[in-house]
Amino acid sequence: MAEEHRPALVRQAGGNWLHAYLLADRALRPGFDPAALPDDVRLTLSALYDDELLAAAAG
Repeated sequence: MAEEHRPALVRQAGGNWLHAYLLADRALRPGFDPAALPDDVRLTLSALYDDELLAAAAG
């Protein structure tokens, strides 16, 4: 993943390794924009899993 994305992802993960893992997967996809991550609210695991399933075409 791009080095400049790491601080935003680490902040967003809030110390949770599973959040960090799922966010890193998201960051590796084409078109990832760390500015699209909300600064004030952490993404839920459910939302991250939903995104992963959609990316895998398992919708």
